[in-house]
Amino acid sequence: MLEILIVSLVAGILTFYINHYLSKGPVFASATVALISGLILPKVFDNGTMLAVVATCASYAGMSAKTRMTNFIEMGLASLLSGFVFYISQNALVGHGGRLGTIAAISVITVWGAKQLLVLVQGYLKKSETLELNKQAN
Repeated sequence: MLEILIVSLVAGILTFYINHYLSKGPVFASATVALISGLILPKVFDNGTMLAVVATCASYAGMSAKTRMTNFIEMGLASLLSGFVFYISQNALVGHGGRLGTIAAISVITVWGAKQLLVLVQGYLKKSETLELNKQAN
């Protein structure tokens, strides 16, 4: 499990970096991370083939637009979530196609949605605080 989370974290953040900070684009970034993972991880780890699949899955999350994942922390959370969802679903829907992209999408949407919910709650709390201060002033 720990190997999966580490590979997922590194692959997602590396893809995000290549995509947005080196300006190479999402497809090139994901393909590069997937190719390197596929060539290296099976040679280094006993379960390297599975780890290469994990890296590919996280690289799909790393393809996210900057409007969804705005920084490395958010991308790291989405990457870790990708690894976790991969781990718990590794025996589900095998061979049906689209599983890795679905896992990546679920992870990105979850992190983005949580961020939006946090902003909404903070705005509500701030508004409530302002109303309370106004009541006390009157």
